[in-house]
Amino acid sequence: MSQPGIADIIFKYATGIIAITGFVIGLVQYRRAQNWKKAEIILGLIDSFKSDPEIQADCLMLDWDQREIQLEGRTMLSFRNEMLISGLRIIWMDADKRIPLDAVRSDATSERESDTGFPCDEALIRDCFDAFFDYFDKINAFRRSALVEWKDLSYFVYWLELGCKVGLNKSNPAIQDTVNQYLTVYDFRGFLELSKDYQRQSVVLTGNSSTSSK
Repeated sequence: MSQPGIADIIFKYATGIIAITGFVIGLVQYRRAQNWKKAEIILGLIDSFKSDPEIQADCLMLDWDQREIQLEGRTMLSFRNEMLISGLRIIWMDADKRIPLDAVRSDATSERESDTGFPCDEALIRDCFDAFFDYFDKINAFRRSALVEWKDLSYFVYWLELGCKVGLNKSNPAIQDTVNQYLTVYDFRGFLELSKDYQRQSVVLTGNSSTSSK
């Protein structure tokens, strides 16, 4: 049996190198396409977050202690921190406190309390917080499906922290208790999961924990 010639050996090596090169090029192109896809998703999330009037009104409530807030085509809200306690309170439909009142609308025609028990201002606050928490449920769904990662969500971290710690930032434990109960009762599972995971990530990155040795 004849030994392969130099030309055959060179051809085989060249074929292997071409195959590897093609694989590497294909992998780079795939990663670029994935990065572009991820960038489009993130830009879309930021865009819709910033263009939603209810979410932006909620951001103002989280960021300010007192503020005049107006939504497009809707009445002006003279917001004050303490309105969060009454606006986000839970009204139970049964004596055993198992059935909370469903989300209410803020398009009532007068300032009197409607059948839901919430004045227009409080109903508007609930609508805005519902939109805000729902949006983070959506973000968490993207994260869980691996379409985005924590490093891609830097724009939303500030608002996530404000939403998690609104009562602490406003130095009012009653607000924090009210928001925590609202999140739990109305089962904003995505927001809760996202905030808990973010807190765990922060502990890992900073090396801080809830307990310290003396």
